[in-house]
Amino acid sequence: MNVLVGATNRLKPAESVKTEVLAKVLCHNLRVIIQTMFQYGVRIDIADRGFQ
Repeated sequence: MNVLVGATNRLKPAESVKTEVLAKVLCHNLRVIIQTMFQYGVRIDIADRGFQ
C-alpha cells in the first residue's frame, strides 16, 4: 500500500499523521474495490440507494 500512495509521513502533528494514514487506507480500499469490479466483472450499483 505504501508504494501506491506514498510511504512518507513528514514531521507533522500526531493528528495530521493519523488523518493522512486514514486517507491513504481509504484510497487503498477504494482502489481494491474498483480493481475487483473490473477483474471479476462485479457490478456495484449504489446510485439508487439512499442512506437512512
